[in-house]
Amino acid sequence: MANLRREARSFKAAELEPGLFALHCVTGYDAAMLVLVPEWKAVAAKVAGDLVVAPLGRDTVFFTGTQTGTAFAHLQIIVERERQDPSVPYPISTTLYRWRPSGWQRFELMPGVKQ
Repeated sequence: MANLRREARSFKAAELEPGLFALHCVTGYDAAMLVLVPEWKAVAAKVAGDLVVAPLGRDTVFFTGTQTGTAFAHLQIIVERERQDPSVPYPISTTLYRWRPSGWQRFELMPGVKQ
């Protein structure tokens, strides 16, 4: 945990398109950063709606807000493509997670319900 907290000081994200981000840790600890729940509070404050994260691989983590429109839709497309044709090195999960101050919750889209 101490190593992760040290790495979190350099917590960086690249904006792939307006509202859609990729976590960028040069050490490969990207997905491990999810265990640092409190540290995501600042990230959650910068997105529209609830922060949703897709930890696809060890160093492949995308995130956006539920109210970012196109960016949220693109995140869902990325996850669905990865489910159908896995290509991420060192895969972890194609599950989306919603950030809460108390911890991560599995995020399920409800058919026909606008998020």
